[in-house]
Amino acid sequence: MKTARGMVSKAAAAGMSILCASLLSVTASFAAEVGVVWKGKSGMAERVLAGVQERLGEDSAGIKLEIHKAVESDEEFEAIIESYQDSKQGMIVMRSNGARYLGQNPPSIPAFIGAANHPQALGTISNMDAPEGNITGVTYYLPLEGPLQSFMTMAPGVESFLLFTQHGHPSSAIDWNGTKEACDAIGIKCAQATATDHEQLAAIMEREAGNYDAFILGNQNVIFSGASIVIERAAGKPVFSYAEKGVTDGALGGIAASDHKLGRMLAESVIAVLVDDKPVSAVPVKTDPEPSVLVNMKTASELGIQIPFQVLNSAKIIE
Repeated sequence: MKTARGMVSKAAAAGMSILCASLLSVTASFAAEVGVVWKGKSGMAERVLAGVQERLGEDSAGIKLEIHKAVESDEEFEAIIESYQDSKQGMIVMRSNGARYLGQNPPSIPAFIGAANHPQALGTISNMDAPEGNITGVTYYLPLEGPLQSFMTMAPGVESFLLFTQHGHPSSAIDWNGTKEACDAIGIKCAQATATDHEQLAAIMEREAGNYDAFILGNQNVIFSGASIVIERAAGKPVFSYAEKGVTDGALGGIAASDHKLGRMLAESVIAVLVDDKPVSAVPVKTDPEPSVLVNMKTASELGIQIPFQVLNSAKIIE
């Protein structure tokens, strides 16, 4: 026969069990607070963030994001970084300028880079496989010999390229160094031209269009957003792009990492460090293992170029 005391004890135990479960649920739902910030407007950062949010939304780890997009000034950006280090368990810092800042100002909490070029070249870290300085993340950087070979396959007969990069942008030197190294390995002529705005981009094309077989748009907004300017003045010569937007805006082709995929991979790194308690140094900086080959079929038709089947078979086709 059950006693009143026994019934009360069981009820109390059941109540405690429910309370503990609730507390565990609340604790899990706030496992980590993470700040997100980037300086300046960036469509790439937006796309990477969308991938992060999608992946975190699938997980029960309970990571809560506080987001500051497109911060305008250095002072505001630095103040936000400082506030994150005082109040968050980790932070995601987007864009090459953010990655460079972290390299110059090592963070006191785990920091994750995204929408950024090669972190070693930016001075962020020295070891991609075992990142130091409390920093890891993802990079859109790709070795460029493969892309150049693909460009030459798309447009046979090309023996020289002019690469456009944005003057003063932290990723411009990386694009040029990688392109020059790839050109030297292949044995073709390459040169670089830098522009600060679309007017200067047009002026360079007016001067240089006749000196090169093809043109490449670097992965900087001033450059790939000026695709139509370069294409118009290329007078029927192929234009390629290191960013997908350049191809959607009319460049013949390109090879680019998937920003959304990199965002999901970035979220995996955040979970690994802040939920699974892996040391930052045990979470390598990730790259897109299967970047997209991009082909604009409308442009190919306009140029009278027959894209080889081996390229089309694996390409992302843009009409």
